[in-house]
Amino acid sequence: MHLNLFIIECCLMTFLSFQSIDAQQIRQPFDFPILLSGNFGELRSTHFHTGIDFKTQGVQGQSIHAPEDGYISHITVSAFAYGYSLFMTHPNGLTTFYGHLNRFAPKIAQFVKEQQYKQERYDIDMPVLPNLLTFGKGDIIAYSGNSGSSAGPHLHFEVHDTPTDNFIDPIEYFKSEVEDTRAPRITGVMVCPMNGRGAVNGGNKKIILRVTTAANGQTTLVGKIEAWGEIGMAVRAIDLMNKTDNTYGVKDITLRLDNHVIYHSRINRFALREAHYLASFVDFAELRTHGQYYMRSFVEPGNMMPGIESRNRGIININEQKTYNLTYTLSDAFGNTTSLNIHIKGKPQPIIQPVNKGTLLHWNTDNRVEQGDCQLFISKGNLYDDFYFQYAEKTAGDAIAPVYMLHNNLVPIHKSASLSIKVPRDKDSTANIRQYGIVHIVGKRCLWIPSTCNSNRVEADIKEFGNYSVRRDTKQPTIAPLYVNAWTSRKEISFRLTDDLSGIQSYRGEIDGHYALFEINRQAVISYAFDKERLQRGQHIVKITATDFAGNTATFIRPFFW
Repeated sequence: MHLNLFIIECCLMTFLSFQSIDAQQIRQPFDFPILLSGNFGELRSTHFHTGIDFKTQGVQGQSIHAPEDGYISHITVSAFAYGYSLFMTHPNGLTTFYGHLNRFAPKIAQFVKEQQYKQERYDIDMPVLPNLLTFGKGDIIAYSGNSGSSAGPHLHFEVHDTPTDNFIDPIEYFKSEVEDTRAPRITGVMVCPMNGRGAVNGGNKKIILRVTTAANGQTTLVGKIEAWGEIGMAVRAIDLMNKTDNTYGVKDITLRLDNHVIYHSRINRFALREAHYLASFVDFAELRTHGQYYMRSFVEPGNMMPGIESRNRGIININEQKTYNLTYTLSDAFGNTTSLNIHIKGKPQPIIQPVNKGTLLHWNTDNRVEQGDCQLFISKGNLYDDFYFQYAEKTAGDAIAPVYMLHNNLVPIHKSASLSIKVPRDKDSTANIRQYGIVHIVGKRCLWIPSTCNSNRVEADIKEFGNYSVRRDTKQPTIAPLYVNAWTSRKEISFRLTDDLSGIQSYRGEIDGHYALFEINRQAVISYAFDKERLQRGQHIVKITATDFAGNTATFIRPFFW
């Protein structure tokens, strides 16, 4: 037995040695000292953070410099996500990404504007031919901002391995320029009895224990743990850095049982499709219920996140009346380390067997659930473990379709599931089928999901379990002019676009019958800045057309003078 443990631990430690990144120094994007507001692998609501966030001294417009020679290989302009963003490909095998920009360098900006007028649309998501937009190391390629889905001025910066497009932790390239002597801090521990196979402190519920940290950094668990059968552990923790009050994600977690490694995770690199394994990496139900991130030290069978290795999936079998000694060791990218000792008393106690209701779904196969007019398909790879799926439906007054209660949102879906609902067209046989859509009902809100329709069914990809139904959107969007009397003095035309249900899918602006570039922000305000190269002084007519996801279209026409 001890020989097997030795072999397993040697394999784990060999695996860990391959997780380090052989990173050479590259130029940092700014000319001022590095301070971060977010680190790589940080836990977000639905995914691991794919880069690092540079602070920009609280302002927009800071010059961003190319870290190495290279060319701009992809450009995106959007009101959401990363807003103004670009990729730069380098000859050293790396590609860097810059998000939430305020604006591009002049020759990039000119190229983008030409493409926007050529495609007659504001949003751009396009590759760029090699050597069309080239820059040398240190050249200014853009200016920092707050565009897209950003909560404040900063630069989201990523490093990709060009051949695989995998995300790599960028901090490895800037370690000599970042001061960090502060260790991670453990704030809580969760003990999870395996369903029907374990018990903790006389019950089958997860328990949470508080952790205190003394002035000297010593951590102590508050409370006792008595267990029997199979259990798993989870830890809540943050990381800290010098010269800032921000908190960060913990890079490295090791759990030992009686000095043998049974679990280790180190988030150094992953692919885009793997970023959503966060939903299995943490206790998802605790995150949804209380907003707390408890990082599991046991692995669900469907969790394929790279950088994780374990013995017996990290599950601990308490089957002797003795004390089991566990040690958590948490480290950051700079080697700062915190440890916590945990003692579990093996004590026989009843293990409650669950009363399983519903349809058993399996993590390692396709799953299809059909109930009346509702069909749900979950392809292989979207569940992390087997579970009993519960289904119900209820009538919703004069609604087009019942409310279909698809389990609950405490069980995660990795990427998506396909939902199809039959539309009872007999209620309105003349209705436009495109006006029907699937909605996610959250409390009193109906959140429209982009749907496809055929003669009698509406289909959509859903990202979580919950309550769903079908609604019909017959109202056209609203186009409201802003600051009309100041258009001339502001040299800008602005409108606010709103829609009561399905949301704005597209819009188009024209002046005197020709396409005009109206930018849009995340508040759905579109604006056209008077362009001397395309707009002559005099009387003009502006026309705005907006279409929602249900196909309803509104038009606004008004003369103006410049």
